[in-house]
Amino acid sequence: MRFINTIAVVAAATLIPIAAAFAQPAGAPPLPYTMKETLLGPLPAATMTNTVREVFAVGSDGPHMAIMMDPGTIVDGKASAAYKGTDRPVFSPDGMHVIFAADRDGQSWLVRDGKETGPYESIDTASEKFSPDGRHVMFVVGHGQRFHVMLDDQPCGDDYDLIYTIEAGMPRFSPDSTRTEFMAHNGKSWFVVVDGKHLVYAGKRDGKALLVLDGKPGETYDRINEDTVKFSPDSQHLQYLALRHEGKMVVVEDGKPGLAWDRIDPASVKFSPDSNHIAYAGRSGAPAGGQEINSVVEDDIAGPAFGGVGSIQFSPDGKHLAYEAEQDGKSFVVVDGRQSQSFDAVAGESVCFTADGQLHFFADRDGSMYRVDYLASR
Repeated sequence: MRFINTIAVVAAATLIPIAAAFAQPAGAPPLPYTMKETLLGPLPAATMTNTVREVFAVGSDGPHMAIMMDPGTIVDGKASAAYKGTDRPVFSPDGMHVIFAADRDGQSWLVRDGKETGPYESIDTASEKFSPDGRHVMFVVGHGQRFHVMLDDQPCGDDYDLIYTIEAGMPRFSPDSTRTEFMAHNGKSWFVVVDGKHLVYAGKRDGKALLVLDGKPGETYDRINEDTVKFSPDSQHLQYLALRHEGKMVVVEDGKPGLAWDRIDPASVKFSPDSNHIAYAGRSGAPAGGQEINSVVEDDIAGPAFGGVGSIQFSPDGKHLAYEAEQDGKSFVVVDGRQSQSFDAVAGESVCFTADGQLHFFADRDGSMYRVDYLASR
């Protein structure tokens, strides 16, 4: 499969020569990419009575425009009921459903396609997830000093002191939407909870940290980042982030440590949907008089060095890797090692592959926003 890049211009479509669109190594064959830009117009401005909190959200079928203002949310042109505050919408994989957390009268509600679930004392807005088939939602609610996971409108599992969400990417569904997984903490113990059962827990040996999986202890490290422990989508592989004795960080997959870095972004570590690949963002400190190195690592191979990297995304079949990068004050998206055209800014959260293998993102140039589409041809 190859990608044809089409950047979407309402007023006029402009095809950009391939040499101007992508940076290529000397002697490399021409890429089968065509670029087309669509001008979406100026960003909405805040007013005295409405404060713009966000201007877009992303569903897996492509970008959806969302404007979050008090007192409500407008998603794809449709306004919600009035709330005191609303959070960034989350779209189902097919883009047909949307959820967001909202506050009213001192209570929190989960709004799903306009219908409210609740009320709750609080909702962890980083926890809201759709199942891959779009039929179920999972999110974390708080009551007093305790937390539990909600599956649709029913509690899922026990109450805990803490349930990890942001860095762990939890809670989450299995690819077939039939199983659940999340990480939780009670007292001095923490667990990976799969279908309501404790499967992995942390331990100590000679003052060092280790993981115990199915009763079998792993290698020891100075520290294990608890909220990065996760299984691959097929539940056959286990990865986590660990700190070695010399102060370097490594991603451990199936008990084997990878490349050592000064820092690894915990939120960036992820498996491909087919469970065959793993990628993350690594950083090495700047040598004397040099610059800091930021690279995306795929299967233990470091990619090009940039000023910054993030928003790592695999295609649904696991064969393609894309991420946002910054260098010399400009932003762009890297697809399979090739750079897109530069922009003033790329909206990192908008970078996404759709189910048909197409890549989309929003970008800003000279004060105007563009939607960028990489259309796959076979």
